[in-house]
Amino acid sequence: MADQLGTVQIPALATDTPLGDPALTYLLGFWKQAITNAVSNVWAVAAPNVDVVKTIEARNPKDLLLTTTELPALFVDRMSYDPLVWEAADYAKTSTKLRVW
Repeated sequence: MADQLGTVQIPALATDTPLGDPALTYLLGFWKQAITNAVSNVWAVAAPNVDVVKTIEARNPKDLLLTTTELPALFVDRMSYDPLVWEAADYAKTSTKLRVW
């Protein structure tokens, strides 16, 4: 089904995948599941009927307008990058530092 903007059909597909850095999105999904598995028994006693991690965002939380309904949340963004190093004519690598909230 096509999306619409008013009466204009937009041929883009709707998706639940957040925009931005896909690697961080997959990493956040993994961390969310790992944290949930690690503390779910204790969390059920401390905060019944509340998700261990409700929202994941691959952005700095200072850039977002959050409400209490989106908490608890897990955030990660890239702080800095090392310079790109070319290992071969068709292969380059770099490393990055992540910040997690």
